[in-house]
Amino acid sequence: MYRPNVISTNIYIMFGFRHDTKSWALDKISVTDTTTNTDIINDGDFESNYLKKFYSQCILSNTRSSTTDILFDIPYSGDFYYNDQTQVGMTYLMQQLPVTGGRYYNITFYLENRGYAPNTFLLLIGYLK
Repeated sequence: MYRPNVISTNIYIMFGFRHDTKSWALDKISVTDTTTNTDIINDGDFESNYLKKFYSQCILSNTRSSTTDILFDIPYSGDFYYNDQTQVGMTYLMQQLPVTGGRYYNITFYLENRGYAPNTFLLLIGYLK
């Protein structure tokens, strides 16, 4: 559950990935306004099969050892999912969302670790003034 401050009109939801042995699988993202019961994220299930349409990426790695894509081999739900194989640094997948300040938002997603340590996953939420 997330509640933006009362003056917020937009937030960023950011998923951070690093996996030095295999990959992370992300699917079925939902950010639901609990007042209106409306999901405000675009393409949270990646079914558009076009990552850059609704998401931005930032790769923070000095080796640029990063492979990210939408795949269809073993999704959690539907036909597609996001797969991230970033090594040595972090890749951030983000989307800007319109919010009503002071309301509560329920954030859910499916995340699968497809390997062994070392690996890192972060969920960050930031707001715009």
